[in-house]
Order: sequence, then structure tokens, then C-alpha cells
Amino acid sequence: MGQYKFIEDALKKEAPYVIRELRTELENQKHIASGKLYDGFRDRIKIGSDTISLLITNNTPYMWLVNDGKSTGVNASFNAIYNWAQDKWGRGELTFSSESDIERFVQKVKNNLEDQYLTKGGEAVAQKRYFFIDIAAHKVRQSNISDRIQDGIVKQIEDDINKILLKEEITLTIG
Repeated sequence: MGQYKFIEDALKKEAPYVIRELRTELENQKHIASGKLYDGFRDRIKIGSDTISLLITNNTPYMWLVNDGKSTGVNASFNAIYNWAQDKWGRGELTFSSESDIERFVQKVKNNLEDQYLTKGGEAVAQKRYFFIDIAAHKVRQSNISDRIQDGIVKQIEDDINKILLKEEITLTIG
């Protein structure tokens, strides 16, 4: 934090909103699974020679796979998919009549994932399967975030100026 603290503060204030939009889109696309991607967002201020940027980062290794998909397919173990299906079953998001029913489902998903990232029927189930980052960014741009940042900067500058003027005024009055 340096001489442009008021800009940094205004940007930092909007970080939770941006992260909330990313998480909302992950929820809409049902990309929660373990929660690592969902909980992995962090904000950071980057100061360049002529820019101050708010960066939202996530170190989850598969974030770009979730966002961009993978045309060559995904290698996922039977156990990993089975555990995922069990979790969905436990939350009532999937229904199975028997153990062999869940095993057939897992094998079918595994085969579909190996052929293409978007499972067959996926477009009917989750039309917005990819590009959660672009979708969230679009929503953020459509909001009045720029106005809120600008208002925050102006308010902080006005507060700082008023404090300085008030301090000088009191100093002059007392002195």
C-alpha cells in the first residue's frame, strides 16, 4: 500500500463482490465438487508503472480445465468419479436404485469424460458448462462496479481533504 492507498482501498472493497459472482457461476454450473476451486479465490492488488489492478487469483490446478474444457477428454479414475457420484447421491442431486446402478453410471461418465470433457447430455443438463470466468466477468461489468469504485475513491479523497482542512483550521484557531 503506497501513495495511492485510496485507490487500492476502493478496489479491495469490491473484491468480495467479484469473488461472489465467480462462486455463484460455479454453483449455477454445479462445479462445486470438493469445494477447492470454489474456496480458492484470493484477491491481490498489483501496482504497475501506470496502473493499479485488482487481481482475483485461484491456484486450483484444474481451474482452467473447468473454465475452458478440454477437447481431448479427461482421465479420471473410477474411484474419483464414484466418490463424486456418492456425494451427489448423498445430497439428493443424483438417484440410484442399487450399487450396480451407480457403478454403471460411473463407468458411463468415465467413458464420456475420456471421449470429451462435456459428458453426453451435458448441454441439456448444464448449458453454461464452460466459461464461468467470462460469465461472471460479464455480470461484474454490467453491474455498477466502476461507479462504486469511482465513488469510493472520491469519498476517500474528500474525507482526507476534510481531515486536513479541519486539522489546519483547529491548529489556526488554537494557535
